[in-house]
Amino acid sequence: MKELLVLSPVDLDNNKPTKILDKKLNMLQSFNSGFKFNFEIVEYETIHDAMKTVFFNQSCFMVLGELTAHGNDLYSSNKAGPRRKKKGRPTIQDRDGTEIVLDLDDHILKGFDPLKPVPAIKKWLAKRKIKCNVTWQITSGQKLKDRHARIRLYFETNKKLSLLDRKAWSQSPE
Repeated sequence: MKELLVLSPVDLDNNKPTKILDKKLNMLQSFNSGFKFNFEIVEYETIHDAMKTVFFNQSCFMVLGELTAHGNDLYSSNKAGPRRKKKGRPTIQDRDGTEIVLDLDDHILKGFDPLKPVPAIKKWLAKRKIKCNVTWQITSGQKLKDRHARIRLYFETNKKLSLLDRKAWSQSPE
């Protein structure tokens, strides 16, 4: 089994979850990284299983890193902490992994309908010869009357890559 780090805010009234949208793509809630979060490690076989868990628990989000020693201490004692990589006492650090998260912001996908995005996503993937299972998510910037896609795609590679390599790959124009 693989592991994925998932964070959820301690106080939903004051620590809003990361830009949750309703079915009409109106923003319901939004995160602030300065708040305290509970750390959870989700075991999974495929990224698609893990993302179903993340999507089901609307007030959490995944992190493509792992806990530091301090983060593990908080996790082991069921204590919350900030989402930090560099300042203060870091709780999260980079790690190698197979998960790829590809943000398509303001891409023009032929035939894209934000309420029925699957056909346009499939065409976009086929055009780029991406032949794997992909889990998708509409992001908070999507508007109903705009045909520019704002979506996030989740899939896995066959081998582990550094976080830097995964970020470089996901930021490439193609």
